Amino acid sequence: MIIFKLKEVQARYNVRNVALAGYLGLKSDALISEYRSGAKTPKLDRVDRIMDAIAELGNKEKLELYPLSFSDLVEYRPNTTEASKEDQKENIVF
Repeated sequence: MIIFKLKEVQARYNVRNVALAGYLGLKSDALISEYRSGAKTPKLDRVDRIMDAIAELGNKEKLELYPLSFSDLVEYRPNTTEASKEDQKENIVF
């Protein structure tokens, strides 16, 4: 499962939804809110633009101290649904 950590990154670098939406050319910040909540996940080219926006709009002192990286924004976590747990149990050999 891919986790998009926009909320944390925006907080770290002091980037507001409206500013990010404006930089991306969006008419409102509704899509940014959906990204933050996990309701939607951006495509890779949009992630690239979001990183550019944060680098441009973010707090320069914090960006200098803690440079933005892809892993700050995107994280992989294994799926842990009940179905995948059952599949794993079936594959165990004793």
